[in-house]
Amino acid sequence: MSVLRSISSGRKTSLITYTDTDPKKAQQVANTLGQVASEHVPNEITATVWRKARLPLTPASPNPLRNGLIALVASLALAISTHSLFTLGALPPRCGYVEVSR
Repeated sequence: MSVLRSISSGRKTSLITYTDTDPKKAQQVANTLGQVASEHVPNEITATVWRKARLPLTPASPNPLRNGLIALVASLALAISTHSLFTLGALPPRCGYVEVSR
């Protein structure tokens, strides 16, 4: 959970964010925390919940398809560049043995 506080025009505002693997639970915790916080502030302060948390339609992260495609493109680029360097002779081929001279 994180709380972001900003002051503008003499007014203090707080943004409450809560992250969980279960979006319904995250929505419930954020809304409950906002309600409880507005009920337990001193009388001389006005606390209002401006907008309740909404249930997200899509997950924020991770995106497995996007991450898999990025990994595929990166590995192909690395393989092609390494192959090109060996083919052009910029990198000497490595052998599995060591020559010993006497």
